[in-house]
Amino acid sequence: METFKNVMTVINFIVSALIVWIFFDFMIALGTSNDGWVLFGFLLISVIFSIGTVILTIPFLIVLVKVKYANMKLYFYAHMLLVALTVSLVATAFLVA
Repeated sequence: METFKNVMTVINFIVSALIVWIFFDFMIALGTSNDGWVLFGFLLISVIFSIGTVILTIPFLIVLVKVKYANMKLYFYAHMLLVALTVSLVATAFLVA
């Protein structure tokens, strides 16, 4: 179970880094072009990342029930970071579009 938590923590950090990279890439593209496809692509990517976050939440909840919070603090914080970044990505996509 410890290896599984470590792997899932790394996956959560990688996806979080991708979300931050896509967000900054979108901000740069929004400033340099005035194309509606940029907004559509960002909206589509934010929906895909939100679906991925929901998929990653299922094993998170299973591990949370089995192991309890005290033994999975890093995994918990990594997943909460991923959820917060996904919510901010989706909110930005809908507010800008």
